[in-house]
Amino acid sequence: MLSNSCAYTKWLPQNQEVWWQVDLLMYSEIKDVTIYYRNDTGSETRLLDGFKIYISNGPSNWRNKEPCFKDTTPGYPSSILNVTCVGYGRYVTVYNDHYHEADGAILELCEVQVFGCKSGTYGWECRKSCPLTCQENRCDPYMAHCLKACADNYFGLNCEKFCHCKNDGCNPENGHCFVPGCKAGYKGVNCTTACGGNVFCNSSCNCETGGCDIVTGMCVVPGCRAGWKGKGCNERMEF
Repeated sequence: MLSNSCAYTKWLPQNQEVWWQVDLLMYSEIKDVTIYYRNDTGSETRLLDGFKIYISNGPSNWRNKEPCFKDTTPGYPSSILNVTCVGYGRYVTVYNDHYHEADGAILELCEVQVFGCKSGTYGWECRKSCPLTCQENRCDPYMAHCLKACADNYFGLNCEKFCHCKNDGCNPENGHCFVPGCKAGYKGVNCTTACGGNVFCNSSCNCETGGCDIVTGMCVVPGCRAGWKGKGCNERMEF
């Protein structure tokens, strides 16, 4: 549509449905849509009454999807509509099958603005990249929250935490291991706490200086405290 102009479908009684579609030229995470209508007469917004918005990956498969927005407000829509329309795709379709006597279904639009970001980006002007810890690298275009599950072994709101479970990963929400048990060198409910200092996870090491290796339990600096022996200084000497 040209600047300062509007477009509308033909007024034909046989029109049972009409639609307008835009190709965003890239797969995007969409959050909001703003529709501008003629403001010279409020009565003409009746042509938008009951309209729907669809988001799809292809130009024709939108018919197989649920609309991201459906106008159900009483009366006629306003000349400027800001609606929440959340979805992922490349095509945005404005659809109407509201039948007007003698005129058929009609759609008239002056401007349509689609707000969101190219998939994999977020923030002001979509300049930031989604966290790599988000599955399929998909995140909310405004807040960067992961939209799908976290990548394997990550959990938390932004999938920023890593669990060191011994087997089969962890719950993406709370980090609890699917199979209880941590990898060597880690402890805790979700295996995020590294053993360190003079604690070797399942046992204490009594190294004189430097603590012990979190995986092997060996003293970082060889040498045990008085009264202790062994590679990990965890064997009490008998006197």
